[in-house]
Amino acid sequence: RCDAAPDLLKELAMDNQMIDELQAQGEKNEEERILQLTEIEKLKIVQAEKVEKEAAASQKCQVDYFNGSTVCKERAECDLFCKLLENQKNQNPAYKKALDEEKQKKKPKLYISQTLITLSREEEKKFLEKSIMSSIEQRKTDSLKDVSTSIDMKKKEVNDAAKK
Repeated sequence: RCDAAPDLLKELAMDNQMIDELQAQGEKNEEERILQLTEIEKLKIVQAEKVEKEAAASQKCQVDYFNGSTVCKERAECDLFCKLLENQKNQNPAYKKALDEEKQKKKPKLYISQTLITLSREEEKKFLEKSIMSSIEQRKTDSLKDVSTSIDMKKKEVNDAAKK
């Protein structure tokens, strides 16, 4: 029995060394997990800022457009607003009705050429402004939810990987 004592001490020392190594690895893994989560949070901030900027730019484009500025095809930051404007022009029943009425008023007696009939900016504003603003806000809300969901999934992946 006394002969086994040095072997037991040696084995105990090896076990303690393995425990220390595992603890050190665990601490390193936890530091890496925290770094990954920090990077994910930074990404969330960047993506949320991008969504906010896009919405603010679209709102400014809307104000400028209804104040008479030409924004579509001239300002890249107005692309979203311009898409929403076209969608609303194509889908808004009250706008379409007003446009049809305007066409009836200006219908030429003799057919000379196809004339593009449009409504004034004030009339467009009356029919489209609120629905476009609502669409911009809805898109912003949806995009922020998408960012949040994506970030939550990435965090879960990091945390799940740390549990393995």
